[in-house]
Amino acid sequence: INTINKNCQGVVFLLWGKPAQEKAKNVNPNKHHVLKTSHPSPLSAHQGFLDSKHFSKCNELLVKDGKAPIDWNLLNENLIIYCFVYLIYLMKLIKFIKAEL
Repeated sequence: INTINKNCQGVVFLLWGKPAQEKAKNVNPNKHHVLKTSHPSPLSAHQGFLDSKHFSKCNELLVKDGKAPIDWNLLNENLIIYCFVYLIYLMKLIKFIKAEL
């Protein structure tokens, strides 16, 4: 999170639940978009997640920044796994580049 915060611009952080919000407490809101709500688990979803409209808000922010919106209907388990693997790859690449500078 710190690497993305420092080296990227205009990332939309969807922070669901207190642990996620705590981990991302140092995200620069002047550089990124931060959306916070309760965790979507059955025990707490009614405390804000169900009414948060994070998916549409995320797309509004992306479009506002000139980026393509996400088609949330296309997401499936394999794509989500791929995104996490790609994120890990990007984090390692950023670490490598910083070490070379």
